[in-house]
Formats: sequence, C-alpha cells, structure tokens
Amino acid sequence: MRISCYSFLVFAFSWWLATIPNLDWPARFILDVSNWPIDGSANNMALNSRFLSAIGASLLAGFSVLLLLVVVPEIQRGNRSIIRGTVIAILTWYVVDSVGCLLLGVLSNVVLNTAYVAFLLIPLLLASRAIRQTETTQ
Repeated sequence: MRISCYSFLVFAFSWWLATIPNLDWPARFILDVSNWPIDGSANNMALNSRFLSAIGASLLAGFSVLLLLVVVPEIQRGNRSIIRGTVIAILTWYVVDSVGCLLLGVLSNVVLNTAYVAFLLIPLLLASRAIRQTETTQ
C-alpha cells in the first residue's frame, strides 16, 4: 500500500507541473497518454486545463497522504472498517471518473483507471483477508 501511495504522490506532482508552463512536459505527457493515442494534442494547454490540473493534482496528493498517514497505520493495527471505507472511497472515485470519461469518449482513461484501481484495491483486499484470517485463528 505504501508503494501505491508514493507512486500516486509522484504522479500528482508530475500532473501538478501543468501549472508551470516551462516545466509542464510531464503533465502534458500524462494527459496525452490518458487520452490515447499519443499525438501531442496536450501540447497547447489552456489556462482552464492548467487550473483543473492544479486542483486534480492537489486532491490526488492529499488523498495519497491520507492513505499513507491514516489508512496504512490503521491497516497495520488490523482495522478492517478503515479498509472497507477506503475501498468504498476508491470505488466512488473510479465510478465517477470513469463514467465522466465514457461520457466524453475517453475510453483510454477508463482503461488506465482500471489499472489504478487494481493497484490500490489488491493490497487492501489482501490486507483485509490477512486480518480476517488472524481473527479466526485467535
């Protein structure tokens, strides 16, 4: 789970770089990959794109820190209810983001979202299973 958190922090910072025109190439690449095919269409980022990138990147960074500093320690304590709540939060993001992308015709981002959701949910589900097994053996 920690690896997921740190990976998302790096992703959030790369995305946040959209706010700095001379350093925005990582964000433009992320946007280009997210809206397949890679064709350079994200090279001309308008102010609103940069603004929304700043908001989205900061929310992702905050969520990553919350996972790292609140969720991970609670998982280590064996708190299954925090796992359940985190799974619901992640699935909420997945559904809202993916439906929005489908409405916009950006299927490639739905595919990327599916990989991200698996990257987050697999460690959570494995931790829940391990906690459940520990509880039944006690």
